[in-house]
Amino acid sequence: MIESIHLDVAGTWLEIDLPLPPRELSPNFRSTTHHAKASATRKYRRLVAQIATIARLEAKLSPPPPWAAAIIRVRHYRRDNRSVQDRDNILASLKSAFDGLTDAMVLSDDRDVAFLPVERLIDRSHPRVELSVAPGAIVVVEVGN
Repeated sequence: MIESIHLDVAGTWLEIDLPLPPRELSPNFRSTTHHAKASATRKYRRLVAQIATIARLEAKLSPPPPWAAAIIRVRHYRRDNRSVQDRDNILASLKSAFDGLTDAMVLSDDRDVAFLPVERLIDRSHPRVELSVAPGAIVVVEVGN
């Protein structure tokens, strides 16, 4: 039985604002060629790496990245309620973004990343993805029966 779950944040949060990922990165996207998804993946990963590098260099982070273990919070802002994605599809469409965080040396690897539940929000004038990244882990305390 789980007694408690808490965040073990070991430093400051890095805030990164990103454009929404291209529709080709959605797990539900269907294409006749592999090229469309591969191209979109490369471009979005490169874009995220550039944005995250600038954010990392401008922030005064303690401890400094790259972080071996991290917690990521995703806020997904869409234009309206017509195109609501499942939370797990949002995370899957952001896989190249998380790889971009590794390229930007925010994370040493994206294997030991814990994700908070995705927040789905509306911003009619500025749809985007906000990533908050901090060193640390989610700790689950289990108690035997």
